[in-house]
Amino acid sequence: MTDWVVDGMTRSDMKHPRATAAATIKAGNELFMPGGETDREDLLAALERGSEGGGGESDCDAEPVDGAVGLTRAELEKQAARVIHAARRIATISTS
Repeated sequence: MTDWVVDGMTRSDMKHPRATAAATIKAGNELFMPGGETDREDLLAALERGSEGGGGESDCDAEPVDGAVGLTRAELEKQAARVIHAARRIATISTS
């Protein structure tokens, strides 16, 4: 399988009902909707679990039995950087 390269960010208009915010980020989505307090709490818990929460970058298909996914700060920052990069690119688009 060939990996797809996206010069920007990946966004989902709706995440799967069983997907957690951390699992969505781990799968490569930088932005998902609708988002809310539950998602924020899930991301904070995933950061506390770190890489021990299951499914490292090289094995993102692995799903822990309890569904708890861990994220490292580096993984979250990588996704956040893509959002910032896309916002900067959008800001430079001429509207005239």
